[in-house]
Amino acid sequence: EILLTMEGEKKQPGLYLLEHLNLDVEDQESAEDFYCKFLGCMRVASRPREATLHSNCGYLTQFHTGDKMKRSQQWRGEIEIVYSSAGLQEVQNRLKRMIKQGLKISTKDRHNRNSNRFEKEEISHRRDISVIGPNGNTFFLREANDSQSAFFENPRNGYRKFSKGSLPLGISSITIFCAKNTSKSISKFYLDIFQFPVRYDHEDTKATIFANNMAQEIHFVEKKDIDVDADNEEHMAIYIGNFESCFKRCESLGIIWVLLQH
Repeated sequence: EILLTMEGEKKQPGLYLLEHLNLDVEDQESAEDFYCKFLGCMRVASRPREATLHSNCGYLTQFHTGDKMKRSQQWRGEIEIVYSSAGLQEVQNRLKRMIKQGLKISTKDRHNRNSNRFEKEEISHRRDISVIGPNGNTFFLREANDSQSAFFENPRNGYRKFSKGSLPLGISSITIFCAKNTSKSISKFYLDIFQFPVRYDHEDTKATIFANNMAQEIHFVEKKDIDVDADNEEHMAIYIGNFESCFKRCESLGIIWVLLQH
C-alpha cells in the first residue's frame, strides 16, 4: 500500500515513513493483549473495535489487526520496535509477568544461533528482546539509538491523536524474507521506481532500504525454503516523496496500480 508523502514535506524522492503494518488475526482479544497490554501500544478509541483494532505504536506508526481471517496472518520476516531505556525496562517486566499469566509468548535469542531461547531470569539484563507473539510473528524489541529517538520523539514530526501514553517509540525496521538470489532484483525495483537508497551486504544476500528520516529501514534477506507463493494479504503502508514522478514511472512501465479500499 503506497500513500502520499507526509503533509508539509518537500517533494523529494525517498521513503518518508513506514506508517503501519496490517496483520489480521483470528482472535482480536488476544491481539489486544499482545499489542497493547504487552508491547505497550495504545488502542485508538475513536475506531470501532468491531472492524479492525488500530494500535498506535508511538506517534507515527501503527499496527492494524482485523479479525476477519480464519487463520492469522504471519509476516515473513521480523518486525523491529524501539523503546526508550525506561520503556524497554517496562516491557521486560511485562514479559515476565504475562508469561506467568499464560500469554502465549516465546522468547528467542537473536544473537546466539545455537540457542532459540534465553532464560527468563536473563530478560531484565538485556538491552534487546526477540519474542514470538501468539500468532507466530517475530518481534525484535530494543532500545532506540540517537537517530531514532530524535525522529520518533520530535513533536515537529507529527502527533497522532490518542497516541499519548504509548510505551514504544515506533516501528523502526521491517525484515522481509525472500528466496535465494532475489534480494538484489527486489531492491532494484524500489531503487528504480521509488528512488529509495539501497545498500547490499558483501555476500549479496541482504539488501537494505533506508528511509529519509534516518530512523527506519526495510531489509530483504534471502532464506532457504521460503514459500514465495503464499499470499496471506498482509501488507505494510508507506509514505513516499514525489508521488507524481513515481506514478509516471510505473505508468510508463505498464505496472498496474491498485488502490486498496478499506
